[in-house]
Amino acid sequence: MRTPARVLVAVSFVPLLMLAGCSPEQPAATPSPTASPSDSSSPSATPSASPSPEPPALPALVDLVIGPGSLGPLRVGDAVPPAADAAIIVREPDYCAGGSAGIPAGSPDAERWVVAEPYRFSYGGLAFGTGVEPDGTIGALQVLAPSPIPTAEGVIAGTPLAHLQSLYPTLSAPLDAVLTRLYVLDGPHGILVFEVAWEDPANPSGYWSPAELDRVFAMTALPTGAAPFAVAATDGGVGGCPV
Repeated sequence: MRTPARVLVAVSFVPLLMLAGCSPEQPAATPSPTASPSDSSSPSATPSASPSPEPPALPALVDLVIGPGSLGPLRVGDAVPPAADAAIIVREPDYCAGGSAGIPAGSPDAERWVVAEPYRFSYGGLAFGTGVEPDGTIGALQVLAPSPIPTAEGVIAGTPLAHLQSLYPTLSAPLDAVLTRLYVLDGPHGILVFEVAWEDPANPSGYWSPAELDRVFAMTALPTGAAPFAVAATDGGVGGCPV
């Protein structure tokens, strides 16, 4: 911008100077604040981590199904934990520690593979037992009352013997145990042993109530060729702790 030319008048020079000397001093103009440039070095918002996927829901007990050599996705002869189904059974190093057997914590005898927490009853029982061999493979799978796990045809612990035989006409002849009779069903992946409450007429024990007699007490999945065994009154069962 061009500065206007000054006009000098001789007669008024001195008075102008005097007036200039007497005029109040004008305050210096305060510069307008300028906006601070944005700080390009400020950290940008940290992106939130992707949420972890929810673990798949465990199947309901009635959807597991026990059969010859198998229970749900578990199969005798498989290594534990099964690659796709490790959540159904879990390893507990000190599951059998203490108790009447006095097994110390940290002992190999205290370790058991047992069902996951959702498959445990409020009184401490398990929906099914898992027997593991020394080589780390599943050797047996067992269902006891009151577990609701069924066979594919709907047999559960508590099913009457007559109904069991009507559903499985190829069952073996009964094998007599002390308190039960064992009936074996063959299958492509193993056998399924139905243990039925029985009172030996020649040696009555009075162990069973009338409501329990001639009903399925236990179902045990075993490998092909395995010897059937009874668990009634043994205080054990597949995967149980010593007593």
